[in-house]
Amino acid sequence: MSKATVIFLVIILSSVLAFRFNHFYSNQNHYKDKEIVEFETRVHEEPQFLQGTQKFRVFAPNSTRINIKMIMSPVLEYGDRIKVKGIIVKKDYDGYQYFAINYPDVQIVYSEQNFITTSATFIRRKAKSLYESSLSPTAAGLLTGIIFGGNQGLDDDFLDHLRSTGVVHVIAASGMNVTFVAGGLIFVLSKFFRRQTAIIAAILGMLFYTYISGFDASIVRAAIMAVIAFSASLFGRQNFSLLSLFLTGFLMLFVKPSNIFDIGFQLSFLSTLGILIIKPFFSSVNNLFLSDDVGTTISAQIATFPIIFGVFGQYGILSIVVNGLLLWTVPILMVIGSVGLILGMIFEPFGRLILYFSIPILFIFEQIVNLFGGFGLVWTIQNLSPPVWIGYYLILAGFIAFLNKRRKQEL
Repeated sequence: MSKATVIFLVIILSSVLAFRFNHFYSNQNHYKDKEIVEFETRVHEEPQFLQGTQKFRVFAPNSTRINIKMIMSPVLEYGDRIKVKGIIVKKDYDGYQYFAINYPDVQIVYSEQNFITTSATFIRRKAKSLYESSLSPTAAGLLTGIIFGGNQGLDDDFLDHLRSTGVVHVIAASGMNVTFVAGGLIFVLSKFFRRQTAIIAAILGMLFYTYISGFDASIVRAAIMAVIAFSASLFGRQNFSLLSLFLTGFLMLFVKPSNIFDIGFQLSFLSTLGILIIKPFFSSVNNLFLSDDVGTTISAQIATFPIIFGVFGQYGILSIVVNGLLLWTVPILMVIGSVGLILGMIFEPFGRLILYFSIPILFIFEQIVNLFGGFGLVWTIQNLSPPVWIGYYLILAGFIAFLNKRRKQEL
Protein backbone atom coordinates (compact mmCIF):
# COMPACT_ATOMS: atom_id res chain seq x y z
CA MET A 1 0.00 0.00 0.00
CA SER A 2 1.51 3.33 -1.11
CA LYS A 3 2.02 6.30 1.20
CA ALA A 4 -0.53 8.36 -0.76
CA THR A 5 -3.12 5.60 -0.37
CA VAL A 6 -2.55 5.47 3.37
CA ILE A 7 -2.94 9.27 3.69
CA PHE A 8 -6.13 9.19 1.60
CA LEU A 9 -7.50 6.35 3.78
CA VAL A 10 -6.71 8.28 6.96
CA ILE A 11 -8.49 11.40 5.66
CA ILE A 12 -11.60 9.40 4.70
CA LEU A 13 -11.80 7.52 8.00
CA SER A 14 -11.18 10.71 10.01
CA SER A 15 -14.00 12.45 8.13
CA VAL A 16 -16.38 9.55 8.77
CA LEU A 17 -15.42 9.55 12.45
CA ALA A 18 -15.92 13.32 12.76
CA PHE A 19 -19.41 13.01 11.27
CA ARG A 20 -20.18 10.14 13.67
CA PHE A 21 -18.99 12.17 16.69
CA ASN A 22 -21.07 15.18 15.68
CA HIS A 23 -24.21 13.09 15.23
CA PHE A 24 -23.67 11.18 18.49
CA TYR A 25 -22.99 14.12 20.81
CA SER A 26 -25.59 16.42 19.29
CA ASN A 27 -28.24 13.91 20.35
CA GLN A 28 -26.95 13.22 23.86
CA ASN A 29 -28.78 14.14 27.05
CA HIS A 30 -26.08 15.65 29.26
CA TYR A 31 -26.54 15.56 33.02
CA LYS A 32 -26.55 18.74 35.07
CA ASP A 33 -25.18 19.23 38.57
CA LYS A 34 -27.71 18.25 41.30
CA GLU A 35 -30.16 16.89 38.76
CA ILE A 36 -32.49 14.05 39.77
CA VAL A 37 -31.77 11.13 37.45
CA GLU A 38 -33.25 7.68 36.96
CA PHE A 39 -31.80 4.99 34.69
CA GLU A 40 -31.04 1.30 34.31
CA THR A 41 -27.50 -0.01 34.00
CA ARG A 42 -25.32 -3.04 34.63
CA VAL A 43 -22.83 -3.52 37.45
CA HIS A 44 -19.64 -4.15 35.45
CA GLU A 45 -17.22 -4.38 38.38
CA GLU A 46 -17.18 -5.96 41.83
CA PRO A 47 -18.44 -3.42 44.41
CA GLN A 48 -16.01 -2.44 47.13
CA PHE A 49 -17.38 -2.89 50.64
CA LEU A 50 -16.09 -0.29 53.09
CA GLN A 51 -17.46 0.89 56.44
CA GLY A 52 -20.96 -0.39 55.83
CA THR A 53 -21.21 0.94 52.26
CA GLN A 54 -20.90 -0.36 48.71
CA LYS A 55 -18.86 1.63 46.20
CA PHE A 56 -18.70 1.02 42.46
CA ARG A 57 -18.87 2.73 39.07
CA VAL A 58 -21.47 2.36 36.34
CA PHE A 59 -22.17 3.74 32.90
CA ALA A 60 -25.44 5.63 32.42
CA PRO A 61 -27.37 5.21 29.13
CA ASN A 62 -25.72 8.36 27.76
CA SER A 63 -22.28 6.75 28.46
CA THR A 64 -21.52 9.00 31.45
CA ARG A 65 -19.42 7.17 34.04
CA ILE A 66 -20.86 7.64 37.52
CA ASN A 67 -19.39 6.78 40.93
CA ILE A 68 -22.05 5.34 43.23
CA LYS A 69 -21.95 5.00 46.99
CA MET A 70 -24.87 3.22 48.64
CA ILE A 71 -25.92 1.28 51.72
CA MET A 72 -25.39 -2.48 52.07
CA SER A 73 -28.89 -3.39 50.96
CA PRO A 74 -29.38 -4.85 48.45
CA VAL A 75 -25.94 -6.42 48.20
CA LEU A 76 -24.88 -6.14 44.58
CA GLU A 77 -22.73 -8.47 42.51
CA TYR A 78 -20.92 -8.23 39.23
CA GLY A 79 -23.37 -8.58 36.33
CA ASP A 80 -26.51 -7.39 38.17
CA ARG A 81 -28.89 -5.24 36.15
CA ILE A 82 -30.00 -2.40 38.42
CA LYS A 83 -32.31 0.61 38.43
CA VAL A 84 -30.80 3.74 39.98
CA LYS A 85 -32.63 6.86 41.15
CA GLY A 86 -30.93 9.74 42.93
CA ILE A 87 -29.33 13.17 42.74
CA ILE A 88 -26.29 13.33 40.50
CA VAL A 89 -23.50 15.66 41.62
CA LYS A 90 -20.54 16.95 39.63
CA LYS A 91 -17.35 16.77 41.66
CA ASP A 92 -13.78 17.87 41.14
CA TYR A 93 -10.64 16.11 42.36
CA ASP A 94 -7.38 17.92 41.60
CA GLY A 95 -8.79 19.26 38.36
CA TYR A 96 -10.35 15.93 37.32
CA GLN A 97 -14.14 16.24 37.05
CA TYR A 98 -16.48 13.31 37.55
CA PHE A 99 -20.10 12.53 38.44
CA ALA A 100 -21.27 10.81 41.61
CA ILE A 101 -24.52 9.71 43.23
CA ASN A 102 -24.46 9.14 46.98
CA TYR A 103 -27.02 6.84 48.60
CA PRO A 104 -29.44 6.54 45.68
CA ASP A 105 -32.48 4.29 45.58
CA VAL A 106 -31.21 1.09 43.94
CA GLN A 107 -33.30 -1.87 42.85
CA ILE A 108 -32.08 -5.08 41.25
CA VAL A 109 -33.95 -5.60 37.99
CA TYR A 110 -32.44 -9.04 37.55
CA SER A 111 -29.24 -10.85 38.48
CA GLU A 112 -26.94 -11.98 35.71
CA GLN A 113 -26.60 -15.72 36.21
CA ASN A 114 -25.00 -16.92 33.00
CA PHE A 115 -21.99 -19.20 33.03
CA ILE A 116 -19.44 -16.49 32.24
CA THR A 117 -20.38 -14.00 34.95
CA THR A 118 -21.01 -16.68 37.57
CA SER A 119 -17.69 -18.45 36.99
CA ALA A 120 -15.77 -15.15 36.70
CA THR A 121 -17.18 -13.99 40.03
CA PHE A 122 -16.31 -17.36 41.59
CA ILE A 123 -12.71 -17.14 40.34
CA ARG A 124 -12.21 -13.59 41.66
CA ARG A 125 -13.63 -14.52 45.06
CA LYS A 126 -11.52 -17.67 45.17
CA ALA A 127 -8.45 -15.61 44.35
CA LYS A 128 -9.23 -13.07 47.07
CA SER A 129 -9.78 -15.82 49.63
CA LEU A 130 -6.64 -17.74 48.63
CA TYR A 131 -4.42 -14.67 48.63
CA GLU A 132 -5.72 -13.41 51.98
CA SER A 133 -5.21 -16.80 53.62
CA SER A 134 -1.68 -17.19 52.23
CA LEU A 135 -0.23 -13.67 52.42
CA SER A 136 -0.15 -10.65 54.70
CA PRO A 137 -3.04 -8.15 54.28
CA THR A 138 -0.97 -5.64 52.30
CA ALA A 139 0.67 -8.33 50.15
CA ALA A 140 -2.70 -9.96 49.44
CA GLY A 141 -4.28 -6.63 48.49
CA LEU A 142 -1.31 -5.71 46.31
CA LEU A 143 -1.32 -9.03 44.43
CA THR A 144 -5.10 -8.86 43.96
CA GLY A 145 -4.80 -5.33 42.60
CA ILE A 146 -1.97 -6.22 40.21
CA ILE A 147 -3.91 -9.15 38.73
CA PHE A 148 -7.52 -7.96 38.85
CA GLY A 149 -7.23 -4.22 39.38
CA GLY A 150 -8.62 -2.31 42.38
CA ASN A 151 -7.33 -1.33 45.81
CA GLN A 152 -9.30 -3.55 48.15
CA GLY A 153 -7.31 -4.56 51.21
CA LEU A 154 -4.76 -1.75 50.93
CA ASP A 155 -4.62 0.84 53.69
CA ASP A 156 -4.72 4.57 52.95
CA ASP A 157 -1.04 5.17 53.82
CA PHE A 158 0.19 2.55 51.37
CA LEU A 159 -2.17 3.86 48.67
CA ASP A 160 -0.77 7.37 49.19
CA HIS A 161 2.75 6.00 48.80
CA LEU A 162 1.75 4.20 45.60
CA ARG A 163 0.46 7.50 44.22
CA SER A 164 3.43 9.58 45.33
CA THR A 165 5.93 7.12 43.83
CA GLY A 166 4.07 6.94 40.52
CA VAL A 167 3.34 3.20 40.56
CA VAL A 168 -0.36 3.26 41.43
CA HIS A 169 -1.04 2.45 37.76
CA VAL A 170 -0.17 -1.22 38.42
CA ILE A 171 -3.38 -1.62 40.43
CA ALA A 172 -5.56 1.06 38.84
CA ALA A 173 -5.15 0.86 35.08
CA SER A 174 -6.80 -2.54 34.57
CA GLY A 175 -6.78 -2.25 30.80
CA MET A 176 -2.99 -2.02 30.85
CA ASN A 177 -2.83 -5.15 32.98
CA VAL A 178 -3.57 -7.12 29.83
CA THR A 179 -0.23 -5.97 28.46
CA PHE A 180 1.48 -6.98 31.69
CA VAL A 181 -0.18 -10.44 31.57
CA ALA A 182 1.14 -11.03 28.08
CA GLY A 183 4.54 -9.54 28.85
CA GLY A 184 4.86 -11.67 31.97
CA LEU A 185 3.93 -14.87 30.17
CA ILE A 186 6.38 -14.18 27.35
CA PHE A 187 9.08 -13.27 29.88
CA VAL A 188 8.75 -16.64 31.67
CA LEU A 189 7.83 -18.97 28.81
CA SER A 190 10.51 -17.66 26.43
CA LYS A 191 13.08 -19.04 28.87
CA PHE A 192 11.83 -22.57 28.22
CA PHE A 193 10.20 -22.51 24.76
CA ARG A 194 10.65 -20.88 21.36
CA ARG A 195 9.51 -17.27 21.24
CA GLN A 196 6.68 -18.07 18.80
CA THR A 197 5.34 -20.65 21.27
CA ALA A 198 5.64 -18.15 24.12
CA ILE A 199 3.68 -15.51 22.14
CA ILE A 200 0.87 -17.97 21.36
CA ALA A 201 0.72 -18.92 25.05
CA ALA A 202 0.63 -15.20 25.95
CA ILE A 203 -2.36 -14.67 23.65
CA LEU A 204 -4.14 -17.62 25.29
CA GLY A 205 -3.25 -16.10 28.67
CA MET A 206 -4.86 -12.81 27.64
CA LEU A 207 -8.02 -14.66 26.63
CA PHE A 208 -8.09 -16.36 30.05
CA TYR A 209 -7.53 -13.03 31.80
CA THR A 210 -10.37 -11.53 29.76
CA TYR A 211 -12.57 -14.43 30.81
CA ILE A 212 -11.91 -14.11 34.55
CA SER A 213 -12.60 -10.38 34.27
CA GLY A 214 -16.12 -11.30 33.14
CA PHE A 215 -15.40 -9.84 29.69
CA ASP A 216 -15.30 -6.34 31.12
CA ALA A 217 -15.43 -3.85 28.24
CA SER A 218 -12.08 -2.19 29.01
CA ILE A 219 -10.34 -5.55 29.27
CA VAL A 220 -11.87 -6.81 26.03
CA ARG A 221 -10.70 -3.67 24.19
CA ALA A 222 -7.21 -3.99 25.64
CA ALA A 223 -7.05 -7.70 24.80
CA ILE A 224 -7.98 -7.09 21.16
CA MET A 225 -5.33 -4.42 20.83
CA ALA A 226 -2.69 -6.44 22.68
CA VAL A 227 -3.31 -9.46 20.44
CA ILE A 228 -2.62 -7.20 17.46
CA ALA A 229 0.61 -5.95 19.02
CA PHE A 230 1.99 -9.37 19.93
CA SER A 231 0.89 -10.86 16.61
CA ALA A 232 3.30 -8.37 15.03
CA SER A 233 6.14 -10.12 16.85
CA LEU A 234 4.80 -13.49 15.76
CA PHE A 235 4.50 -12.70 12.05
CA GLY A 236 7.04 -9.90 11.82
CA ARG A 237 4.68 -7.47 10.11
CA GLN A 238 4.74 -4.24 12.09
CA ASN A 239 3.17 -2.06 9.38
CA PHE A 240 0.24 -4.44 9.01
CA SER A 241 -0.24 -4.45 12.79
CA LEU A 242 -0.20 -0.65 12.94
CA LEU A 243 -2.86 -0.46 10.26
CA SER A 244 -4.91 -3.14 12.04
CA LEU A 245 -4.61 -1.26 15.34
CA PHE A 246 -5.89 1.99 13.83
CA LEU A 247 -8.75 0.20 12.06
CA THR A 248 -9.67 -1.49 15.34
CA GLY A 249 -9.63 1.85 17.13
CA PHE A 250 -11.71 3.37 14.35
CA LEU A 251 -14.37 0.65 14.62
CA MET A 252 -14.51 0.92 18.42
CA LEU A 253 -14.99 4.68 18.23
CA PHE A 254 -17.51 4.45 15.41
CA VAL A 255 -19.65 1.95 17.34
CA LYS A 256 -19.28 3.80 20.64
CA PRO A 257 -17.97 7.39 20.24
CA SER A 258 -17.87 7.91 24.02
CA ASN A 259 -14.83 5.59 24.10
CA ILE A 260 -12.74 8.59 23.08
CA PHE A 261 -13.13 9.95 26.64
CA ASP A 262 -12.81 6.55 28.33
CA ILE A 263 -9.52 6.25 30.22
CA GLY A 264 -9.44 2.49 29.63
CA PHE A 265 -9.68 2.94 25.87
CA GLN A 266 -7.00 5.64 25.87
CA LEU A 267 -4.62 3.51 27.92
CA SER A 268 -5.28 0.38 25.84
CA PHE A 269 -4.80 2.10 22.49
CA LEU A 270 -1.75 4.16 23.43
CA SER A 271 0.02 1.36 25.32
CA THR A 272 -0.41 -0.96 22.33
CA LEU A 273 0.78 1.78 19.98
CA GLY A 274 3.80 2.25 22.23
CA ILE A 275 4.63 -1.45 21.99
CA LEU A 276 4.48 -1.35 18.20
CA ILE A 277 6.41 1.89 17.65
CA ILE A 278 8.69 2.45 20.66
CA LYS A 279 9.66 -1.09 21.65
CA PRO A 280 11.79 -1.81 18.52
CA PHE A 281 14.24 0.90 19.64
CA PHE A 282 14.98 -1.06 22.81
CA SER A 283 16.24 -4.06 20.85
CA SER A 284 19.74 -2.58 20.58
CA VAL A 285 20.11 -2.40 24.36
CA ASN A 286 18.32 -5.62 25.29
CA ASN A 287 21.52 -7.62 25.60
CA LEU A 288 23.13 -4.96 27.78
CA PHE A 289 20.75 -4.41 30.68
CA LEU A 290 17.17 -4.45 29.46
CA SER A 291 15.17 -7.62 28.83
CA ASP A 292 12.85 -7.76 25.86
CA ASP A 293 9.74 -7.84 28.01
CA VAL A 294 10.78 -5.05 30.34
CA GLY A 295 11.19 -3.08 27.12
CA THR A 296 7.56 -3.93 26.36
CA THR A 297 6.29 -2.48 29.63
CA ILE A 298 8.51 0.60 29.45
CA SER A 299 7.27 1.28 25.90
CA ALA A 300 3.69 1.14 27.15
CA GLN A 301 4.55 3.49 30.02
CA ILE A 302 6.19 6.08 27.76
CA ALA A 303 3.16 6.11 25.46
CA THR A 304 0.71 6.61 28.33
CA PHE A 305 2.55 8.99 30.68
CA PRO A 306 0.21 11.99 30.12
CA ILE A 307 -2.89 9.82 30.63
CA ILE A 308 -1.60 8.28 33.86
CA PHE A 309 -0.45 11.56 35.37
CA GLY A 310 -3.49 13.45 34.15
CA VAL A 311 -5.87 10.94 35.76
CA PHE A 312 -4.07 10.50 39.07
CA GLY A 313 -3.38 14.21 39.42
CA GLN A 314 0.19 14.00 40.62
CA TYR A 315 3.66 13.03 39.52
CA GLY A 316 6.17 11.46 41.84
CA ILE A 317 9.49 13.17 41.25
CA LEU A 318 11.20 9.82 41.94
CA SER A 319 8.70 7.83 39.88
CA ILE A 320 11.19 7.01 37.11
CA VAL A 321 13.59 5.59 39.69
CA VAL A 322 10.85 3.66 41.52
CA ASN A 323 9.36 2.32 38.28
CA GLY A 324 12.81 1.19 37.22
CA LEU A 325 13.29 -0.63 40.51
CA LEU A 326 9.86 -2.28 40.53
CA LEU A 327 8.85 -2.75 36.92
CA TRP A 328 10.42 -6.21 36.71
CA THR A 329 8.26 -7.49 39.58
CA VAL A 330 4.90 -6.90 37.88
CA PRO A 331 4.98 -9.62 35.19
CA ILE A 332 6.56 -12.10 37.60
CA LEU A 333 3.90 -11.44 40.25
CA MET A 334 1.15 -11.78 37.66
CA VAL A 335 2.49 -15.16 36.56
CA ILE A 336 2.94 -16.42 40.14
CA GLY A 337 -0.46 -15.12 41.21
CA SER A 338 -2.23 -16.62 38.19
CA VAL A 339 -0.51 -20.01 38.40
CA GLY A 340 -1.09 -20.11 42.16
CA LEU A 341 -4.77 -19.38 41.63
CA ILE A 342 -5.18 -22.08 38.96
CA LEU A 343 -3.42 -24.72 41.05
CA GLY A 344 -5.22 -23.54 44.19
CA MET A 345 -8.56 -24.18 42.54
CA ILE A 346 -7.46 -27.75 41.80
CA PHE A 347 -5.74 -28.47 45.13
CA GLU A 348 -5.42 -25.55 47.54
CA PRO A 349 -2.08 -26.56 49.19
CA PHE A 350 -0.41 -26.51 45.75
CA GLY A 351 -1.71 -23.00 45.17
CA ARG A 352 -0.44 -21.84 48.55
CA LEU A 353 2.97 -23.32 47.81
CA ILE A 354 3.26 -21.37 44.56
CA LEU A 355 2.06 -18.15 46.21
CA TYR A 356 4.79 -18.40 48.84
CA PHE A 357 7.30 -17.67 46.06
CA SER A 358 5.68 -14.24 45.67
CA ILE A 359 6.28 -13.26 49.31
CA PRO A 360 9.87 -11.96 48.94
CA ILE A 361 8.98 -10.09 45.72
CA LEU A 362 5.90 -8.51 47.30
CA PHE A 363 8.01 -7.62 50.35
CA ILE A 364 10.57 -5.87 48.13
CA PHE A 365 7.76 -4.05 46.31
CA GLU A 366 6.15 -2.91 49.56
CA GLN A 367 9.42 -1.78 51.18
CA ILE A 368 10.59 0.20 48.15
CA VAL A 369 7.20 1.92 47.83
CA ASN A 370 7.14 2.80 51.53
CA LEU A 371 10.78 3.97 51.48
CA PHE A 372 10.47 6.33 48.52
CA GLY A 373 6.87 7.24 49.34
CA GLY A 374 8.00 8.44 52.74
CA PHE A 375 10.07 11.19 51.11
CA GLY A 376 6.87 12.88 49.91
CA LEU A 377 8.53 14.20 46.75
CA VAL A 378 5.43 14.82 44.68
CA TRP A 379 4.65 17.29 41.93
CA THR A 380 0.91 17.92 42.05
CA ILE A 381 -0.74 18.47 38.67
CA GLN A 382 -4.00 20.36 38.98
CA ASN A 383 -4.91 19.89 35.36
CA LEU A 384 -3.07 18.80 32.24
CA SER A 385 -4.16 21.22 29.55
CA PRO A 386 -4.54 20.06 25.93
CA PRO A 387 -1.40 21.97 24.80
CA VAL A 388 0.68 19.95 27.29
CA TRP A 389 -0.71 16.66 25.95
CA ILE A 390 -0.19 17.75 22.35
CA GLY A 391 3.31 19.04 23.09
CA TYR A 392 4.35 15.79 24.79
CA TYR A 393 3.24 13.62 21.88
CA LEU A 394 4.70 15.98 19.27
CA ILE A 395 8.09 15.85 21.02
CA LEU A 396 7.80 12.07 21.38
CA ALA A 397 6.87 11.70 17.69
CA GLY A 398 9.80 13.89 16.66
CA PHE A 399 12.21 11.90 18.80
CA ILE A 400 10.93 8.60 17.38
CA ALA A 401 11.25 9.96 13.83
CA PHE A 402 14.85 11.01 14.59
CA LEU A 403 15.75 7.57 16.01
CA ASN A 404 14.06 5.82 13.10
CA LYS A 405 16.01 7.91 10.55
CA ARG A 406 19.25 7.25 12.41
CA ARG A 407 18.59 3.51 12.56
CA LYS A 408 17.94 3.40 8.78
CA GLN A 409 21.21 5.23 8.14
CA GLU A 410 23.11 2.69 10.25
CA LEU A 411 21.56 -0.14 8.25
